Amino acid sequence: LTGDPGTNAGEMTGLLTLVDGVTNVPGIGATMSIDAADWLPGAADHFDLTVEANQALFIEKLMTTIPYVPMCNGLVMNHTLQGLLTTIMHRLHVMGEARNLFGEIVTAFNQKPLVGVRESSIGNDFPDGAAATVTTKLIISAAMPGYLSVVTNSGLEFQDWDEADELDDNNERRGRCEMRSNTKIDDDEAVIVIHNIKAIRTA
Repeated sequence: LTGDPGTNAGEMTGLLTLVDGVTNVPGIGATMSIDAADWLPGAADHFDLTVEANQALFIEKLMTTIPYVPMCNGLVMNHTLQGLLTTIMHRLHVMGEARNLFGEIVTAFNQKPLVGVRESSIGNDFPDGAAATVTTKLIISAAMPGYLSVVTNSGLEFQDWDEADELDDNNERRGRCEMRSNTKIDDDEAVIVIHNIKAIRTA
């Protein structure tokens, strides 16, 4: 999600690198993002979701934002935000259920599954409006052909390693497939990234 070939040539461009909240997405002409701080009345550097007085407003804004991604099939966030949002939904009686692609029951909001990823993929240390590294992000995603895709200009390369010194621990030959690829947003309704959400509780 945060891969950046400008920093590491071996990485493909991650979705959060492509939708950084500042620059327009190539081919779309818009940032495809929302600053959650704008949802709070008055000047704010971020949306503090740990403050109970803010939580109903966040749920309201999330509900009115999801329709801008008509084919949304998941809300992607880190486990910290997933846990906090689940607690909020339970307290406000808006928690639902859905089934994932494996038929498992998962927590959902407005029939959209909450997809949790590790903090190494979406951290809690993104800079807010005052450059304090205290925020995270939530992705409203339509992950399907015609909306989000992985493209390549080199195709799939297969290397068959059959030399003796390439045998693995089981004395078996190995092969490797490699595809040089990149993330591409194909539709202006494919995704919205909500920036500047504070989900870490402070003492």
